[in-house]
Amino acid sequence: MNRILNKRIFRDLKKNLVRYAALFVLIVMGIFVITSMFGSADTIITRAKEYSRELRVEDGQFTTFMPLTADEKKEISSRDITFEENFFLDFTVGGDTTLRVFKNRKDINLVKLDEGSAAADKNQVVLEKLYAKKNSYKLGDSIKIGNENYKIVGIGTSPDYESPLANVYDTGTNSKLFGTAFVSEDGYEALKNSGLSKKTEEYLYSYTLGKSMDSDELKEYLKKNKVSPYGKEAIGTPLENVRIDNLTAFIKSDENARIGACSDNVAIKKKISQMAGVIVIILIAYIISVFITHSIEMESTIIGALYSLGTKKSTLLMHYIILPVVICLAGGLLGTVLSFTPVGIEKQMLSQASYYSIANMDIIFSPMVIVYGCVLPPVIAAIVNIIVIFKKLNVPALKLLRNERKVFSARKGIKLNNANFLSKFRVRQFLREIKIYVIVFAGIFISMLLLMESLTGFSFLNNMIDQNNRDIKYEYMYTCKIPDREVPAGGEEGFEKPFKKEIYGYNLTVNVMGIKKGNPYFDFDVKKGENQIAISSSVANKYGLKTGDDFVIKDELENKEYTLKISDVVQYSVALYAFMDIDSMRELLGKDKDYYNVVLSDKELDIDSSKLLAVTTRADIKETADIFMEKNMGMFVMVGAGATAMFFIVMYLMLKMMLDRSSFNISLAKVFGYKNKEIRKLYLDANLFTIIVSSAISIPLAKMIMGRMFPSMLANLAAGADVSFKPPLYILVVLIVVISYIIVNSLLIGRINRISHVQALKTRE
Repeated sequence: MNRILNKRIFRDLKKNLVRYAALFVLIVMGIFVITSMFGSADTIITRAKEYSRELRVEDGQFTTFMPLTADEKKEISSRDITFEENFFLDFTVGGDTTLRVFKNRKDINLVKLDEGSAAADKNQVVLEKLYAKKNSYKLGDSIKIGNENYKIVGIGTSPDYESPLANVYDTGTNSKLFGTAFVSEDGYEALKNSGLSKKTEEYLYSYTLGKSMDSDELKEYLKKNKVSPYGKEAIGTPLENVRIDNLTAFIKSDENARIGACSDNVAIKKKISQMAGVIVIILIAYIISVFITHSIEMESTIIGALYSLGTKKSTLLMHYIILPVVICLAGGLLGTVLSFTPVGIEKQMLSQASYYSIANMDIIFSPMVIVYGCVLPPVIAAIVNIIVIFKKLNVPALKLLRNERKVFSARKGIKLNNANFLSKFRVRQFLREIKIYVIVFAGIFISMLLLMESLTGFSFLNNMIDQNNRDIKYEYMYTCKIPDREVPAGGEEGFEKPFKKEIYGYNLTVNVMGIKKGNPYFDFDVKKGENQIAISSSVANKYGLKTGDDFVIKDELENKEYTLKISDVVQYSVALYAFMDIDSMRELLGKDKDYYNVVLSDKELDIDSSKLLAVTTRADIKETADIFMEKNMGMFVMVGAGATAMFFIVMYLMLKMMLDRSSFNISLAKVFGYKNKEIRKLYLDANLFTIIVSSAISIPLAKMIMGRMFPSMLANLAAGADVSFKPPLYILVVLIVVISYIIVNSLLIGRINRISHVQALKTRE
């Protein structure tokens, strides 16, 4: 008996080749997308941890207004803390790019070279790989820094600039305009003495902790030191008595946007791939269950006959399990194998390497990738088959022989006396097959979830770019280290300070900006009052806040919390910003009445570079957002294309299954003289109504679910998550549905034309 049943497997495969081929393609596509994203994320996260240990990544860093004294260095070292000077200078190179120059590292944040060697001579330099690539520098080329030419002897990466941000609070990178370089000690001294740097030397120290002192204790020790803000030239003048905190910034490594940024980003991809994986697995399980149910119903009389002949249920169970399990196993294996080709995991990793400065990494064969790709599909197929088949086979043999089907009883109470025959038939047919229509709806909804995941990601990126372009009114923003007594002519002063606010376990930076009433670069005014604050739309979106709520933020440097009342939510999408009246902010933070540290302008100002911390331009922010869009677009396009193909396949399989269930009735209608055109009206036109209703429910429902889930996926991004759709996207979704239906309907018309009246004449009870 088993041998006979096994022969039926090949006949079943041949008979339903299109159905099984579509299922196979669906599994291959779904598994390929999932394992490619999952595998690349796992590789990057694992390799990043290995390189962190190898390159001795810092536990934190701090900057000081003046360099530490010998006694202070000795005191810190005595606390079992290793620290290293990472002083740097910024230079304009090639007219429009900024190169940040460091001395060669010895103990912390070591440089990993992709090619070449470390700079040994005065006129040698190692370039960060992304900057070199974007600006077409190669090993052996010459680069002009200051007034001197330097030979490029190495190209590599450093773990403290994995995300090569010019400013640690920037929201995105632009390696075309900014990069890092490493020179010998002699080379660095020569550059410092040239006086050609864009701004004053930055006194930055990187540290690793021992067992005697933690980061908070180190920060408290550093805060005790006071220095004159006017330096040595103030000695002998009344200004020498003015003292400020020497510690200007203190950042732990887990709060540093430059360190571990790629791992954090791919962690989002991992979440997206896991969610997509769950959806795909559910979809596969759902389709298999529908197929098995349909097969058993179509072969009810055969099963009944086999039962009557003494065939065991377990034998039939194994017979029906073999084909779907083998197809799922083959599809999963092929999808997984494809993910390890250059178009899969490697391509995903290259997209990350085009944005983050990471060392070359060998692909890891993650156990979870194998489980997702090769184990889950056949296991799910087996489990679903067992459940469905046991339920379907748990009926008397006589019922199976008679091919008795449970009919939806609600149709008996519906009166259709005044309707014409066509309408009566469609309604009766719909009610008779209502369970199948519900199944069709479920398939469309699951497919739409995957499509909406892709479109929601695209909407977030697109909204960020559009809103940034609209909200940024200034052309230049100068962040001052030592502000002049008077605001530079043509500039508008502001007072900016970074605070921290936690969400989903991530401690993100919220910049509070104090502005004057009537500031020309912001289309809103803020209320006076030490406890009054207006939050940006980005902050409101990120943290789910509204007018009247309390806004709790923390000054990490001072270890002090502030609870402010939200007076307004204003439109501003750049990073995470909140706004206060500048006088109220000065008073709240104990600053002088004329204090400022930011100058905004619509044109370039003549400000001494030695007094600046950073210069941000509108063009920089716009280009950074465009690069961020370009970096992530590939992932969403891949998911979207896969989701569209899956949507089409699911629609085809479900509607074809409905048609196959009615094949006997269609054949009988042909015996009675109905033409193909008339049969299409009876059996296919009702499908259009089903697709319209299913899509009308699925689209907004799937959009709502993804809109609720997406912010948690972007938890580590210091930006709002506006995932609202623009009308063209809804039109795109509708077009996908309509075009898919038109193609599927054309295929089904061909199927109707091929159904012969002989089928009805051959059928006997």
